[in-house]
Amino acid sequence: LGEIHTLWSALIFVVLGAVIALMLNRDDGAAQRGNREKASLGYVLKGITIAFENPKIGLGGIVRTINTSAAYGFVVFMPMYMMDMGFTRTHWLQMYAALWTVNI
Repeated sequence: LGEIHTLWSALIFVVLGAVIALMLNRDDGAAQRGNREKASLGYVLKGITIAFENPKIGLGGIVRTINTSAAYGFVVFMPMYMMDMGFTRTHWLQMYAALWTVNI
């Protein structure tokens, strides 16, 4: 199928998923409108300040950020390295797809 066509095919799946979600969701949200709690600035800031109030949570966020950044840097540098080693772009994409399939 190819890389570009695969990316464009994702748009079809997104639209299809949105249509299915809209068709199957029969709730109009009227019950939730009346008792919806207004989110205040303090409530939003609590999500940020919890990292400073509980240092283990803050440290966990930092570790998560560092570990996740490697997954995205992998995509930038590995294709160049793998092609220098004799692999084709098709082989690299198959390896990358297998990596994320196993990861899920």
